[in-house]
Amino acid sequence: WVEDNGDGGFVVQFVCATPGPYDIVATIDGLPLPMCPIRIHVRPGLPSPFRTELSGDGLRSCEVGMAASFVIHAQDEFGNACQ
Repeated sequence: WVEDNGDGGFVVQFVCATPGPYDIVATIDGLPLPMCPIRIHVRPGLPSPFRTELSGDGLRSCEVGMAASFVIHAQDEFGNACQ
């Protein structure tokens, strides 16, 4: 979405589901602004409890007093691996 600040400035917000580098080009009347393109790097979002997965033997069984292990595969709301 784009919001007009009413003072000649604008706020632009967008949602990107795939992490990685992106080139942003803003235009006025079809002409790119002088600072464009602007390169940004989109990182994965925060871990989502609805998309995060667990694996390993420790999920199936364990013995009292013994260690059991499993792996947490944290993913954001779009299924991207969290860092």
